[in-house]
Amino acid sequence: MSEVAARLSIRSLHPLFVAEITGIDITAPVAREDFRTIWDAFNEHQILVFRDQPFDDASQIAFSRNFGTLEKMEAHAANNYLPGHIAVMTNLDANGDLLPLTDRA
Repeated sequence: MSEVAARLSIRSLHPLFVAEITGIDITAPVAREDFRTIWDAFNEHQILVFRDQPFDDASQIAFSRNFGTLEKMEAHAANNYLPGHIAVMTNLDANGDLLPLTDRA
């Protein structure tokens, strides 16, 4: 196990799913064996939390490519994003107000 993998810590946050992973900067390239640990944790817990990772769009896309080929999506007009790999998923409108449950936009 690499020095980085030895520092990885996986802590279950719920008895059935979700874990927090600490001890790695995922905004930088991730070593293959470190990603294997992350992949195994993902398969076990389905949701992973990485706190305090200073992502920008490029570093988030780079990390996401570890999981495979990324899909491109058309941006929704309401979130003012260009088509590509990043989209904002929110239940707030442009003014920060909660959208009604009947909203289908």
